[in-house]
Amino acid sequence: MIDSNASAAALRAGYKKKAAARTGSENLYKPLIKARLLELGKDTARKLEVSREEVLKMILTMAKEGEQEGNRIKAMDMLGKVTGIYEVDNSQTSTTQAIQIYLPSKE
Repeated sequence: MIDSNASAAALRAGYKKKAAARTGSENLYKPLIKARLLELGKDTARKLEVSREEVLKMILTMAKEGEQEGNRIKAMDMLGKVTGIYEVDNSQTSTTQAIQIYLPSKE
């Protein structure tokens, strides 16, 4: 794999600069492209001799012990995405929609 950035890959594939970001992003959701990228990712992991579990442990360590707050927050965000914490199910949606916030008037 030459580019790990969808926009750069789209430019390399000959798409115009104006459309590269959109096209690159759209291509990531196409089944054949998505499958190939997953295959390439697994090949890379095998070559590096690193497992998904090891990567997650490293991210968890960064979230707990990272020296810079920004790095800890980013690591926590990554863990949240991987574990599905940010996914909203129907029960959460109905509760969220019922919440209303009243601000005092500025009179």
